[in-house]
Amino acid sequence: MTDDLSVDDLRRRLPASDPLVPGRVHEVLSAVADDAEVLTYDVPARSITEVVRRSYAQDEPNLLPLVEPLEPLGDALVLVCQVESGPEIITVLLRAADRGFVSATAHDRSVGAQHVTAAELTALLRSTQAPGAAEALTVTLRLAPEERIGIFVQGAHPTARTLLIKYTLATENGFDVRGLHAFADALLALEAQTVPFCIVTSGTSMTTVALGDERRSVIAAMTVHGIGTHPQPTEKAP
Repeated sequence: MTDDLSVDDLRRRLPASDPLVPGRVHEVLSAVADDAEVLTYDVPARSITEVVRRSYAQDEPNLLPLVEPLEPLGDALVLVCQVESGPEIITVLLRAADRGFVSATAHDRSVGAQHVTAAELTALLRSTQAPGAAEALTVTLRLAPEERIGIFVQGAHPTARTLLIKYTLATENGFDVRGLHAFADALLALEAQTVPFCIVTSGTSMTTVALGDERRSVIAAMTVHGIGTHPQPTEKAP
């Protein structure tokens, strides 16, 4: 289940003075437009706690305070709400049952960002039969081997939903979109997991690659050709 929440809804649900709410959360939410997209998805409290502690405790310790208040909730559903502003992403957790505030954090993805080189990504794409990998390889091969490609982490389900909407519209507007549905299906199969992604752009082509365990494998990829040659599609919030 998902829910439509606005930026203003999140502002009103944040406690005005609470040590669980970093000041930067208030600052970013105050600065973003009222109609900025809020990405929402629900997940069991126990699941998101285990994922964060297992996968991000070392590289992104600022996420630990986000999940510490979840332990008493057990398997109850938590609504994850995310708003992007440049390289920063605000995450607010609400109880799914009553939309009560649980915790929040601000994360600057440009600080200590993870990367993969074009040569490393090329090797991964060549070694897999994952959906869309062959087409993604044709774009990645255009880069210099030493070029660094940023890695970012997002929820598999909301990413799949957002890309399905955006690139179905893109197809209708004349873009050459390849591998979208297989890419989305692969992400939807991961249920509540978070996944590392990277985006490669070369000329009028862009490919999005979902990486697997410890970023040493490829889950799936999708590629768009014709960027810059057509008007950009208007993306609707999922």
